[in-house]
Amino acid sequence: MVDTLIFKQFQEIKSLIQNSKKELKEDIKTVREDLSIQTEVLKESITVIQSIRNGTRVAEYPVRILYPLEFSQLFGSDRCIILMAVVDANYCLSYIDVGTNGRVNDARVFSKSSFYEAMEQNILHLPSNGVFVADDAFPLRTNILKPYSRSGPITECQQIFNYRLSRARRIVENAFGILTSRFRIFEKPIPLATNHYITPGNVDTEDITVGRVTKGSWRDAQIHGIAPLNYVKKQEPDDYKNYFRMNGEIYDLLLHLVSPYITKENTNMREAIPATERFAVTLRFLATGRSFEDLKFSTIISPTTISEIVMDTCEAIIRVLKDYIKLPRTQDEWRNVALEFGRKWQFWNCIGAVDGKHINIVKPANSGSRYFNYKGYFSIVLMAIVNANYEFMLVDCGTNGRVSDGGAIHNTTFWELFQNNLLDISEPSSIPHTNTKYPYVFLGDDAFQMGNNFLKPYNREHATRTDRIFNYRLSRARRVVENAFGILVTRFGIFQKPIKLSPEKVATITIACCYLHNFLMRKGSVDYYKNTLISENITTGQCDTGCDRTEFTLTGLKHGLFRNPTNRAKEIRDLYRNYFNQEGQVDWQNTVI
Repeated sequence: MVDTLIFKQFQEIKSLIQNSKKELKEDIKTVREDLSIQTEVLKESITVIQSIRNGTRVAEYPVRILYPLEFSQLFGSDRCIILMAVVDANYCLSYIDVGTNGRVNDARVFSKSSFYEAMEQNILHLPSNGVFVADDAFPLRTNILKPYSRSGPITECQQIFNYRLSRARRIVENAFGILTSRFRIFEKPIPLATNHYITPGNVDTEDITVGRVTKGSWRDAQIHGIAPLNYVKKQEPDDYKNYFRMNGEIYDLLLHLVSPYITKENTNMREAIPATERFAVTLRFLATGRSFEDLKFSTIISPTTISEIVMDTCEAIIRVLKDYIKLPRTQDEWRNVALEFGRKWQFWNCIGAVDGKHINIVKPANSGSRYFNYKGYFSIVLMAIVNANYEFMLVDCGTNGRVSDGGAIHNTTFWELFQNNLLDISEPSSIPHTNTKYPYVFLGDDAFQMGNNFLKPYNREHATRTDRIFNYRLSRARRVVENAFGILVTRFGIFQKPIKLSPEKVATITIACCYLHNFLMRKGSVDYYKNTLISENITTGQCDTGCDRTEFTLTGLKHGLFRNPTNRAKEIRDLYRNYFNQEGQVDWQNTVI
């Protein structure tokens, strides 16, 4: 019995060994066939390359160009994912691989794609005489051609080859160009969690209502308070806040203030668009920057009418919020501003941070180069003075972008009052830990002229250590104006691409957004500006950018060339410098410098 069992086990083992040998022979045969095919392809590729070097025409050889390969970053250079594509001769995407994070080295992106895996496993059924054309981001292989290196000597034949390859490969550049031109989602960084549920273009009224909604019933629903957006306000308050850049309570308060100025009467010919809808479409336009043509599909309002509604509502916003932006009018009010700067930013007797930004616009008709700025695009200038709480105390918008940046501030009402000593600024006063009296000052950068009440940094090329400490303290206090602009651009998408309206209308819209900014800073509290600030770690000296802050930034003013400041202005700056290096120093400033 035992012998029989042993014999059966022996037979099973023998059978397994024989089957393994058979499978091994088949595997070896397959490998040899693959090696043979690869060898033939390699020989043909070498023949083609040699013929090109010898000046022979590519068309005389049976080399079939399959598809160009390309990488494209979906958003930003430091926060992005990679789109890899194979494109055919008709600009159609034959294959895409998307998702590799942008930190991966370009040379490794291809090797991480499923396309590369398919090529390695020979499951693409490629013809033996076919090649892909690519650029320097890809490896040179028997079935992937790339240009000759341009860094070293290159022959005329190699230049011709590079041209022919580039010409054939141009279709992939055109494919990506068509993609980004037709789908605006790629025009700016794609938000992650912040716009996960409601993003420009992906939510219309029918997406969040039950049953059929007609034009008449939509208007009736809004009048009676049961519109789809009211449903979102109750069920998804975070989405509602993201949609309008404010929560429902603040929205209702602002609507109540604005309604008397935007309500229209019905006529015998047609029913007037209610104030609720006028206000909603205006806020949506400011929040996203979507075109009037685009907004008509989700509002059932013509683009021409939307244009009129937006301007009327912006003017109404400026009117009802007029007290939310104003310069101090008394010495006590100036001292209160200075006190806030001292408490929060340790820069005593500072009464405002000054800066200007270029608002990008589409070239106005028949304007020539009037609005063409030093950065090479068309703009108008927004000048602002900001307090210690990121609120605008003064805004002036409308100066054409071509005006020399040093003179941009000279066109403002503030400068006229400032130069004529009509601002009623307090007399110099002492600050903590010293009995010396220090003048009240505005803080600017190299785009402005320094004066007795206007400080700017020391020249960085020749700055001593004490000068650099002063520059740091000034920059730290002045960061409030950069953050104010950063919040404005992040929350109002209208500023994230060129505005296709007349300069006068752009100025009105910009000022309305500044009033809304101040209103939301006071009423919306932290929710409005959280995750949008540039904050400093005083231990390491590193500045961190809020995760919600857009990567798009407004262009600052060009540093101007000015006559030398007066001796008195230099003395005042030196006075502050000495204070920051002695009685007024803070614990971390030496670490940061």
